[in-house]
Amino acid sequence: MKQGFLILCMIVICFSCSKKEDPYEREKKEMKVFYDNSKLLIPYKGVKIALRTDYEDKSSKSAQIGKTGLQTLSAISSFFMRDSMPQGIKGMQQVYTQVKGLYELKQQINAINEDELPTIYSRLSVVEKQMYGSSTLSKNIEKSVFGTYNNSTEHFLLGCLWFVLPSAPADMYVYEASQSNENEISMPDQHLFASLLKALVCEQKEWHYTSEKSSTEYINYITDHKKEVLDATEYLSSLPGTSADNRFYELRSVGYALRGLAKHNSDREKEANEDFDHFVDDFEKSGVQNKELCFLSSYLCIRNNKPDKAEMFLSKMEQLPTYNEHDKQTVVELRGFIKDKNGKKFNKYFDSFSLSRIAFMYFYEVSTSSDMAKQMNKNDQARKLMAIPSTVNNAINYSGKLLNTDSLMHNAGSLVKDFFK
Repeated sequence: MKQGFLILCMIVICFSCSKKEDPYEREKKEMKVFYDNSKLLIPYKGVKIALRTDYEDKSSKSAQIGKTGLQTLSAISSFFMRDSMPQGIKGMQQVYTQVKGLYELKQQINAINEDELPTIYSRLSVVEKQMYGSSTLSKNIEKSVFGTYNNSTEHFLLGCLWFVLPSAPADMYVYEASQSNENEISMPDQHLFASLLKALVCEQKEWHYTSEKSSTEYINYITDHKKEVLDATEYLSSLPGTSADNRFYELRSVGYALRGLAKHNSDREKEANEDFDHFVDDFEKSGVQNKELCFLSSYLCIRNNKPDKAEMFLSKMEQLPTYNEHDKQTVVELRGFIKDKNGKKFNKYFDSFSLSRIAFMYFYEVSTSSDMAKQMNKNDQARKLMAIPSTVNNAINYSGKLLNTDSLMHNAGSLVKDFFK
């Protein structure tokens, strides 16, 4: 009887495990809920639909999509494009009516898959052709800058622009980055950074398995396409005279750090520590003189019981020109922890802010220094596309309290206020 009961328990356990939802699929469902319910994404997606609609397509489906897009523009234009906020009860009733009209479009907007429409850039090219009789300029820049321009390219580009925009709402770059598929992006540096951006923003939203997947794609891509990536990222050399191999290890280390963080935050500590070890090894090979990375490397060595290696990074940190009194206190605390760990738990600084700052640095450089940015700034249609996030952001910040906006980068100070002042 006892043996039969144990067998029955094993069958129940195995059956339960087989029915357990795949975490990656679960996160895809969570993303859909986020896309559909974000207060900011409703007008944003509506505006994008209006910009992407082919109004020359007379089919009933296209006409309905175009109607939804134009209704969105109408609903938000009088709300955002005003010189001052209305005052008094009458003014607030006016605002309420406008916002109510906007959010009544929610179901229609969410029912539309924007990626079934032409890209914004292709629609701008059509306008260029109508105005100038040719879209040669747009076609040339599309080929030279992007190789192949598609939905994923545009999501990545807009995601980058939102991410580096001061005080931009996190919802916008989370949406754009998570919608992109890095495997559809042909240029090596753009493919690489699309993976990194997606991994970073998904980790911020606690979509750990999606973040891990993109981090793995990042690591595998830079490892398998080393020459192409290094040729395409010469503008990212962090120190004059730094070799391409140094840059390879510097770039790859970020992928290991983010993947380790995703595993750490999803309670897979053993796997996380393996990735953190890879991060430390790559950072050491990179030769990069970066105070925050030295600290992070030292801390991870302590976590993984490698005190000698931790001391090496602390000593390196002390030699950097930016080393200050605040850093000195941190180093003293770390050395004290290495010497006597009995009853102590040192995890004061272990969260995502360091990695967020590292990734932010890379994306800022990509957006301002890359060949992509330089060439796009030479093209009128590309400049219009690049201006969209800034234009929308100005409107959102103007009415931020009403729309309940939030921004990681705007609040970054609270994350790092006690770290390396």
